[in-house]
Amino acid sequence: MLKRLRLKIVGVVMLISFVVLVIAFTAMLVMQYANLYGQIDDALHNAIDRGPFGEITIRVGRFDTGTENRRYGFEDDLEGKDGLENNRNGEQTPLKTGQIPVAIFMVSSTGEIILDNRSQVTMEETAILTAIDGALSASEDEGYINDAGVYYLRSTSYDNNTVIAFADGLSLQQELITLAINMALVGGAILILLFFASIAFARYATRPVERAWEDQQRFVADASHELKTPLTVILANTDILSSDPNLDATEQQKWIQSTKTEAKHMKGLIDEMLMLAQSENTSAASQAQMKELNLSDITTQACLTFDAVAFEAGVMMNDDIEQNLAINGDNTQITRLVKILIDNAIKYAGVNGTVDVGLHKTSKSKATLTVHNTGNPIPQDQLEHVFDRFWRSDESHTRTSNGSSYGLGLAIAKSICDSHNATISVTSTEQEGTTFKVDFNTLVK
Repeated sequence: MLKRLRLKIVGVVMLISFVVLVIAFTAMLVMQYANLYGQIDDALHNAIDRGPFGEITIRVGRFDTGTENRRYGFEDDLEGKDGLENNRNGEQTPLKTGQIPVAIFMVSSTGEIILDNRSQVTMEETAILTAIDGALSASEDEGYINDAGVYYLRSTSYDNNTVIAFADGLSLQQELITLAINMALVGGAILILLFFASIAFARYATRPVERAWEDQQRFVADASHELKTPLTVILANTDILSSDPNLDATEQQKWIQSTKTEAKHMKGLIDEMLMLAQSENTSAASQAQMKELNLSDITTQACLTFDAVAFEAGVMMNDDIEQNLAINGDNTQITRLVKILIDNAIKYAGVNGTVDVGLHKTSKSKATLTVHNTGNPIPQDQLEHVFDRFWRSDESHTRTSNGSSYGLGLAIAKSICDSHNATISVTSTEQEGTTFKVDFNTLVK
């Protein structure tokens, strides 16, 4: 069960991580595409807006008269003095349309190329013709020509001639593909790391479940063991009674009494198991029903109740209770808590032992109940298990001589404390004896 639960946790974590990475990386790709396409669109519009004439590359000897220049809208000083000197040396004047290289062509109404300006780009003649034909035949003034792999923008505002600007689209695709590959590699690395992290997280997250499962398994085993003995005795007694119908009344009464004793023990065990279940499953409704209780009176009454028990056990019982200390809680459960601790102390104080019960206000909002007893101390390595179900100091699963110990009392006490925002602890040494301390954090002013 735990293995399946861990696999589900790992699967959920990996699925969520994968979806988040896909969404994040897709958003990044879309943003990058929008950014690159925006740059291309700006470059194309800038080229068209500036016009083809100011952008063409002038080579020495290409136009031998100023009249030729004026035909295309040039003035002799258009490029400036430095530009003319560069032209005389046969150099090209670079386009300045932004970061994206743009090629500009002017095409006549008959489809003849009358101006070719591609100083920033290299285009094969076949690609040029394909791109121009695609741009001229397209229904939209801007778009993408798949056969040539270029974006285009056309304008017909120059004496019925068509000016077309082209920008490379393959580089944009390649950049997006490269970015997608890099993202896939990074995402794969992240998923691998998350896979191992999710395994560690699943193990950590299921530790409480594992402990609860182990506790439940142990509880079932211990409860089965506790119930097995009385059931075995009851069955044996009934077999004896049924096998010999001629038993005298005295013999019959002996086996009947034995059966009754074991049945009482089973009833007591089941009652305590029900108490434990009820205290561990305190609902919000019962929490809302908690009311102000006089803890001093409850503790005093519990001490009076166990005076006779302590006397019969040969135990001296002392109490030191500060009066008028009130808390918010459930009267039945708090009374049960105090009685469990006093009863436990009397049982293990030993003959001629001592039990001391104390209740004092330890801070403005806290009261502390202490129950101390002499007797054999609890081994240090077992202190952490004191509040476990069916725990006994001798680690056995046999009942005490009076048959009234089920190993559930302290577990019930711990559960009651948890439901009342109280803290229970225990210390035990050879010199000091054993002391159970309960800190109530809901002291009513």
